[in-house]
Amino acid sequence: MSDIKFFKLSDASIGLIAKTLQVAMLTGTDVVDNLRMICFEVNDADALDPTLEYLENFDKNLDTLMDQAVETMPTYEQIFTEEMEKIELKEVMTDDADDADEADIWNDPITRGEVDVEDW
Repeated sequence: MSDIKFFKLSDASIGLIAKTLQVAMLTGTDVVDNLRMICFEVNDADALDPTLEYLENFDKNLDTLMDQAVETMPTYEQIFTEEMEKIELKEVMTDDADDADEADIWNDPITRGEVDVEDW
């Protein structure tokens, strides 16, 4: 008989792996490097649990990441202001285009009656 002992992952470990994958996807980091850092210990049911120290460190890093995301996220006022500026710019561009079209009409020799259309 073999002296090899097999272990399964606990639900806590599977959940941590899922979170690690999500964080890697959100941050664009390599999930393999993140998974290599996880530390496990054997629990009473002979399953692998993440160590308490690792979980605390993971949660602390996740909180820091979330704080940084909130700090860099624009406020509603910033988004509103940017959108209003875009609308105003479109209105100015549209007004300029309308003025240009109107100017072209009055600069057109046919419109001014200088050229007889029937001659064409």
